[in-house]
Amino acid sequence: DAVAALRERVELELLPVNPARWARDAEVSLAVAVKHVPTLRVRVFRINTAAWFAARGADVDLAIDLDGMTAGWEEVRELAAPPMVRQVLRLPLPACARPGTYVIELIGGGRASRALIRKGDLRLAGRPTAAGLAIDVVDERGQACPGASLWLGGREFRAGADGAIALPFSTRPGPTAALVVDGDVAVATTVELRRESYELGVAWLLDRQGLVAGEVAAAVARVSLRLGGVPVPRALLEDAFLEITTIDRKAVTATHRQPLPLADDADAEVEVAVPIDARQVGLAIGGRVRVVSEQRTIDLRADRTFAIGTMHDGDATAAMYLRPAPDGLRLGVYGKSGEPRPGRA
Repeated sequence: DAVAALRERVELELLPVNPARWARDAEVSLAVAVKHVPTLRVRVFRINTAAWFAARGADVDLAIDLDGMTAGWEEVRELAAPPMVRQVLRLPLPACARPGTYVIELIGGGRASRALIRKGDLRLAGRPTAAGLAIDVVDERGQACPGASLWLGGREFRAGADGAIALPFSTRPGPTAALVVDGDVAVATTVELRRESYELGVAWLLDRQGLVAGEVAAAVARVSLRLGGVPVPRALLEDAFLEITTIDRKAVTATHRQPLPLADDADAEVEVAVPIDARQVGLAIGGRVRVVSEQRTIDLRADRTFAIGTMHDGDATAAMYLRPAPDGLRLGVYGKSGEPRPGRA
């Protein structure tokens, strides 16, 4: 009974040595193990990946319904091996000479097997830009594909003069299904769309020794405006302003706002009037930017706070400070107004 069962068993198996993808100029052939298959029918279907993706929004897989479709190429092989012999065949597929996506169907002995062949590949390399996302397309050999296009949300985006595909900012950021096409090769992929988000940063250069009550302190502000992490011209910041907020020892707050001209080739110079009995000075630079993708205007602001005379907040009347000297460093004791306190151990 065991011998009879082994003799009648039918095998039609695609071997794991078959590659998942093929180079666009390679000759395609499949390694198949067969047993008790007197007649083997090989059918080749060329799939329009772009049309399939447009209709279903997904990539082609082995579950594709081939009913009603006509094979582009078909071959019938007569195998004379005895039913007890399991043999490995190498099936050349001349119908897969062009790059593209193919479904191979093998039928014999009442069984069927399918193979999905992708001939040629496309890969994406994205980088953030001030306009959104720039995508460079290369093939499986690493060569650039300047004629490639990207289908996203029913729209086609083509490469510009620099060979990159520009994708604008999206109101729905995150991974999104897309299809990249270059000639006969079409590959379903995922693109990480980006939101149009602005960031305002300010680096201050302010000598704390210049924060003297009743005097005017000079400060330098280096303003940076970034869009999705990419530096953009500061001119996009409309109605730029400088806001100075002071708080004295009696917790009285005074705020002054003035226009602030900004340039991409120079830092902003600021003068700060320090009032008598000042406890804290706050500096803020802000403005408005237009978010084109969302058709709205948002406010941006960067704040920095400087404390003055922190000794007055406690009960200490003197403090120790290190100061440079010709022979190294010296530790000095000074009072609240900076007067020396000699004779201290």
